[in-house]
Amino acid sequence: MSVLQVTGEAWMRERMLLPPDAILTVELLDGDAVVAATAIEGSPPTRFALAVDEARVTDADQLRVRATLRTDAGTWASPEPVADWERVLLVRDASDEPADDDGSV
Repeated sequence: MSVLQVTGEAWMRERMLLPPDAILTVELLDGDAVVAATAIEGSPPTRFALAVDEARVTDADQLRVRATLRTDAGTWASPEPVADWERVLLVRDASDEPADDDGSV
C-alpha cells in the first residue's frame, strides 16, 4: 500500500483570542468525495497532516483541501476547496457576522 501525505497550515487574518473549544476540521477531497479528514483542537495558525491510501485517489492532481474552524465565537472556513494546501486561508462565515442594528423598526 502506498500512502499519500498531505500537510499544510490553516490560518486566518483576524488577530483575536479564540475560545479554547476551537476545532479545526480539515478534509481532503477527490472530486466531491472526502478521502481523508482530521479534527484538531486549537486556534490558528494550525498545522495539519492527512494520509490517504493512493488506491483511493482517482487523480492526485485534482485533490483539494477544505478547512473549517468552529468555535462559540463563530465559524471560519476556506471559501472554496483549495489545491494549494500549504497555507489555507480561513475567512469568517458571513452568516456568523453580527447584524447591523441601527435601532430602526
